[in-house]
Amino acid sequence: MRTDELFEAVMEAGRHQKANAMDIVCIDYSKDVEKQTLKAAVHVMLDYMTGLKQRHI
Repeated sequence: MRTDELFEAVMEAGRHQKANAMDIVCIDYSKDVEKQTLKAAVHVMLDYMTGLKQRHI
């Protein structure tokens, strides 16, 4: 899965009425080259929250 596909899927999950929570696990930023995994995780969290907000519009 490419990151753009992940971001789109997570936003769609956030829009779904049955999605009530999200958990991001297993990020070891000390081993993360150029912090790419950490940046992707933040993007995932923000996309999920965006989906939640769009659900209530």
